[in-house]
Amino acid sequence: MSSSLPSNMATSIYSIKELGSLIAESNDLDSGKYEVVIEFKLGSIQLGDEKQIDAATVPAMAVGIGGVGLRPFSGNDDGAFIIDHVKKAKAKNPK
Repeated sequence: MSSSLPSNMATSIYSIKELGSLIAESNDLDSGKYEVVIEFKLGSIQLGDEKQIDAATVPAMAVGIGGVGLRPFSGNDDGAFIIDHVKKAKAKNPK
C-alpha cells in the first residue's frame, strides 16, 4: 500500500504536533507545553445504495473534525498530543 500524496496536493500533510506548533506560532503564544485539542462533531446519516432507486437505507452515525486548538499543559507526559513550544524572538526593525 502506497502512502504517497495525490499529485493535486497544495501542501504536505501535517502531523498533530506540527499542526499544534503552527497554531502556537500563529497565536504568538508564550513558551511552554501545550496540548493539542481536537473537537469532534457527530451527526446522523443514512447509508444505502445510491444506484438503486428504491434501495433500503440504514441509519448510521458520522464523525467529523469540528476544530483544533491548544490548551496549556502542566504534566510530565510528552504524549502524541503534547507540544513544547518555544516562542520566537521578534526581529527588530532596522532603522
